[in-house]
Amino acid sequence: MILVRRNPDEPAEELDLLEFERRAKNGEVAPQHQVCFPAVTGEKFVAARDLELYRGLYASGLITFRRYFHLARMPWMTLLLIGVLCLTYFVWQGGAPGGKDELVQHGAKSSVLMFELGQWWRLLTANFLHVSGWHLAANAIFLFNLGGPTEAVFRRQDYTLIVAASLLGTTLLSAAANPLVSCGASGLVFGVWGAAAVFGMRHRKILPDRYRRYFIGSVIPYSLFALYIGFAIDGIDNWGHLGGLLAGSVTASFLPARLLVPKDRLLPAKLLGLSACALAIAAASLLPQGVGTLTFNRYYPRGGLSVPLPAKWQELNTQRDARTETYACGNGAGVMVGIRSRLEQLPVPEESLGRDFVSRDLAAYLETSDIQGLKIGEPVASEIGGCRAAVVVAELLTEDLVSQATYVVIARGYYHYVVSFTVPRWLSPYYEEAFANIIGKMEISEPDELAVAVERAHSEDTPFRHAQLAVAHAHAGDLEMGLATLRAAELRWPTNLDLPTVRDRLWLEAGKLTNAAGKKPDDGEVAPEDAPNHDGATSGEANP
Repeated sequence: MILVRRNPDEPAEELDLLEFERRAKNGEVAPQHQVCFPAVTGEKFVAARDLELYRGLYASGLITFRRYFHLARMPWMTLLLIGVLCLTYFVWQGGAPGGKDELVQHGAKSSVLMFELGQWWRLLTANFLHVSGWHLAANAIFLFNLGGPTEAVFRRQDYTLIVAASLLGTTLLSAAANPLVSCGASGLVFGVWGAAAVFGMRHRKILPDRYRRYFIGSVIPYSLFALYIGFAIDGIDNWGHLGGLLAGSVTASFLPARLLVPKDRLLPAKLLGLSACALAIAAASLLPQGVGTLTFNRYYPRGGLSVPLPAKWQELNTQRDARTETYACGNGAGVMVGIRSRLEQLPVPEESLGRDFVSRDLAAYLETSDIQGLKIGEPVASEIGGCRAAVVVAELLTEDLVSQATYVVIARGYYHYVVSFTVPRWLSPYYEEAFANIIGKMEISEPDELAVAVERAHSEDTPFRHAQLAVAHAHAGDLEMGLATLRAAELRWPTNLDLPTVRDRLWLEAGKLTNAAGKKPDDGEVAPEDAPNHDGATSGEANP
């Protein structure tokens, strides 16, 4: 039996040991109350604080928590976050729904641009952009309903840590696992959701009943249901949601409740950690990045044109037929490299290379695409790998994007090469160096047709094979070698009627375009204007 009284003037109340322990834990027996515990104090009354039994039962912090815990604290930081979200949408984004390219331009998460260009500042900016006003409204409502209570139960500096961790966790996990463009504050919402759930679980034994029901009975099931809905609907960045939820939950598990530890002795260390994190993001954004390793093994260059391409870019298109080979790859952010190698029926005119490309190839492309506007620059003459080339720069306008396209057009005998570089106009300065590096490393080597013809002529020493070899030399841009091959064959097989036919065909076809370049037939050769026109002269192979 234990006697308890508030002061010496009041009568003492008799309590058994269990009741005394219960009242001491709940704070109903204050440290200054008078207590007589005969087994310890005899008949003497002492202050409760002097009893070792009482000191082991009484926890002032927990009692204060039970008495004063509430969620009526004004959520100034949450309101500030909502204000920043609204300001970003209505001022920075113009207050109108945006397409994917527009969102990326404003700062949405793009894994490609983060890893290739080092734009790690998108870890933060992506959380403040929204696809539409409805998207913003939904996130703002959820953030107010969840962020307000979370801000009330944690110290504001700790709530700042939860918000920062949620922002970074959202975009880090999304960038690593989801290559698609995404944005929005939903990852932040899941972060504070997780923090509220962790708080409820950690302090469920001392929370008042109505708050225990909210933090455990409402927050946890609803957050799991919202996460499930995200996985059930297409187009939702569930990796971002999961990243925010994990980051907010883990961070909150190390932070105390505000009423239990009002003073924060680690505040300088937390500020230092936040500053270090911001400096790390800034430093990473300033480090030189690039498209990665260039490799020649992305496609098989039958026409002899080898173009080094980024090894990490994804393949977009591959088509091959008897005369044409096309290939395209891109990085997923609208940056693409396209290659087309084609064996024409006639030699490619070098003098009008750029103009012919614009009037024929580019015009045909526009007829089959959704291009709504076009601005074409004047072709600029160049030389690549010893072959004549032209560079054409154009701006292509689609419904929601302006792209810059650079076409490198190369002529080599009968072979016509086009290498295109397409990039959103706002990104073009970032990829100029990469494109220039690709152009500088392009190689023009022996096409497959010529290699096969050489091998067959060596293994089968016949007029037919030498005629094929001559045609292959002419196709590869070496008309003189082709004619010399025929001349040597005619000396060995003077009665073979097919050799002069092939020779006359080469002069006929090549002469139409080579006269302007000053080429003339050797003595004894048939001049282009005198050469007869033979049926089937435009076939790709000699047909003796």
